[in-house]
Amino acid sequence: MNLQKLEYFLLVAKEKSISSAANKLFVSQPAVSKQMKKLEETLGFPLFVRMSKGISLTDKGQQLYNDIEPIIYQLKYQLKKHMNDQVVRMGSDPLLASYYFADYIKDQNLFQIKLTQLKDDTIDLLPLLKSREIDAAIIQDHPHQKGLYSTFLFSDNFYAAVPVNHQLAELDHVSITDCFQYTQLLPPNTTPLYQKIRRLMEKDARPLPDIMRSLDL
Repeated sequence: MNLQKLEYFLLVAKEKSISSAANKLFVSQPAVSKQMKKLEETLGFPLFVRMSKGISLTDKGQQLYNDIEPIIYQLKYQLKKHMNDQVVRMGSDPLLASYYFADYIKDQNLFQIKLTQLKDDTIDLLPLLKSREIDAAIIQDHPHQKGLYSTFLFSDNFYAAVPVNHQLAELDHVSITDCFQYTQLLPPNTTPLYQKIRRLMEKDARPLPDIMRSLDL
């Protein structure tokens, strides 16, 4: 069994249409149909249910898709690692792009890394990973997604920045709720960090403080 048949199968299953898959593969519809028929003969069971409008996977076809989709993706990724001038398309949020990647990329010699997608909420990068528009991303809160490999990279510390003569500067330890009685400088309200801090503020018994966004400065 060759890899091409499996790649055709994955695309047909994703598109739910042989003709649509053929268009994306730049081959004829009969050629794709022939490959799917051969794959079904090799496996010994039908992969698709043909309907008046498109096709759907059989139960066994769906199981096969779930099993091989991450494997085929990983295999293609490993093969690309051995190709010259490999470019890795990365996704990130603006904060990480500014403060993390600059130091990391200069020490990275294996790949040519390019930041091609920036999202305020890194969860919005997951669909781009699944559609292969980017190769990797740094996602907040270490999500586990079916068909994607993920691993923990790092955690970060937050510091309260106040003038030296501020009353909080006299304390050895400052909690985030200690800061809520003062005007806050926060990232844009579309970011997960802003939303988490805002939820903590709303749980606190004190009135909400004034909030300045970093983009307002």
